[in-house]
Amino acid sequence: MLRYIWVFGDKFYIYYKIFRSYCSTPLQPSNVASTAMRRGCGRAKNNSLKHFIDVAGYRPKIEIPIHLKSPVGKWATKFKTELGIISRNFAPLSSPNWTEVSDPQREIFYKCIEDKFDIDLKHFHHKRCVNTILALRLKEYRGDLHKHFKKFQWARLDAHRHPYRGVSIDDWKVICTRFKADELQKISKKNSKNRAKQVVKHCGGSKSFVQYLYERNAETEQPIGRIELWKRTHYKEPNGWMTQCEEYYDEMRRLQSESMAEGAEPLTEEEICAQVLGRRPGYVRDLGHGMIAPPLSSRSLSAQTGDLNRRYQEERLRNQELHSQIEQLNENMQIEVQSQVQ
Repeated sequence: MLRYIWVFGDKFYIYYKIFRSYCSTPLQPSNVASTAMRRGCGRAKNNSLKHFIDVAGYRPKIEIPIHLKSPVGKWATKFKTELGIISRNFAPLSSPNWTEVSDPQREIFYKCIEDKFDIDLKHFHHKRCVNTILALRLKEYRGDLHKHFKKFQWARLDAHRHPYRGVSIDDWKVICTRFKADELQKISKKNSKNRAKQVVKHCGGSKSFVQYLYERNAETEQPIGRIELWKRTHYKEPNGWMTQCEEYYDEMRRLQSESMAEGAEPLTEEEICAQVLGRRPGYVRDLGHGMIAPPLSSRSLSAQTGDLNRRYQEERLRNQELHSQIEQLNENMQIEVQSQVQ
């Protein structure tokens, strides 16, 4: 345990910082080769996915509707978790972001994904969505590395001697050199200031907002709307509303009630949310990066999005019905064959 004591007048401020998990990290031999591919850090395992494939004998199918940039359905969360694992295991540390990863290296990612999931990455939309998720996961991992680096920098210790778990000492030295660069230091300070300005926070957990939209209301069996989504992701018992979120919700409900009055111009929930939360080019507020953002001031595209979602839900139900019919036919055929054998 390291103890830091600063004396200001008659007051003593004692700060404790425990670095057991970091300072006790054994130094790797200096002759360890810096490799483009590194071993995993051993965190998430996604064992439920492995167990399903072993028991079921097939890979889970991933659904990515054409109007979304994120998968939805039962396996959406596991899919993103696996992409995070693949990013940590195979991302070349020499590449600062996903755009710098070469095409041959990306093929390794795609092969690992198709080995675990039933998804066609030759499809342009699927591949674009997967690239977006991989870029975000790689960015998150770089953030974890930077947090680890800053802990030692704050304590005035040599960060080079304490590599992040699973990173070779040579790779870690290259990363530390990059983190110390003046340009990256300026970007880090700017991002910290922007993050501090964020007032609205959510309590939706790790589940994506588009996954909430995909799920149905338990009582009505209908997909939830954008206004209900805002409540589900910003209100939680017993803590109540997140900061300022109740005011936005009340304003949404007021506009919705006024638009339903006789003679008033009807507004969709998408238009109400955009009016209350504001607009941002290339991004749909309250839906994160999972929704493809239409051009600003485009009511027609909002209607198209709703129509595509409705058609997608209808197609999904038809596929489920066909699947049930096929299973029933297979059972009937087996019964008939057994009766003929007897």
